[in-house]
Amino acid sequence: MFSSLFKHLIIQQQKIFRLQIKTLSTVKDGVNGIRDTGIVKRFSQDKGFGFIKRDSNGNDVFVHFQSILGTGFKTLQEGQQVEFKVFQGVKGLEARNNQVKTFTNDRHIGIVRKFIKNRGFGFITRKSDGADLFVHSRSIRHTGLESLEEGMEVEFLEIQSNRGAEAKDIRIINKIDSIENTRNQKNEFGIKN
Repeated sequence: MFSSLFKHLIIQQQKIFRLQIKTLSTVKDGVNGIRDTGIVKRFSQDKGFGFIKRDSNGNDVFVHFQSILGTGFKTLQEGQQVEFKVFQGVKGLEARNNQVKTFTNDRHIGIVRKFIKNRGFGFITRKSDGADLFVHSRSIRHTGLESLEEGMEVEFLEIQSNRGAEAKDIRIINKIDSIENTRNQKNEFGIKN
């Protein structure tokens, strides 16, 4: 009887101790509720979480899909600029009340100017104004392709990252036709490409 009472007392003390640690960790460093901005480093739509690189100090903070403000399917795109509040969670800093800053749903059409397969990146020329945008292979994985081909016509979202304008969420418009059209087009000297 005495040992079971002692065991019960120890278990209760452990619960109180854990609660105290959890309470203390939520106010550690006075970060709770501080507003910050950053760029989405990576976000797994399958797992529903990712990481944001803070503008204020360059450190990463955890972000969960439930902390993204808005309705409907809640996700973030790599390279998006977001505004959020920083909180100390049980496992570390967390970004909550996330709002996308400069992301628009405007899709653009462009042509793959160059793609270096072994490096995993390239450039897309936007049709509307001829501007070149950086594209990384991570932005095309959902298409089932490992790389893009020069001359391929694509649709994409443009985001501003710390490296400048980038093409994200790439969609292939017409792989075969776009390559053939590019080959049959004439350059400024009247010569076929």
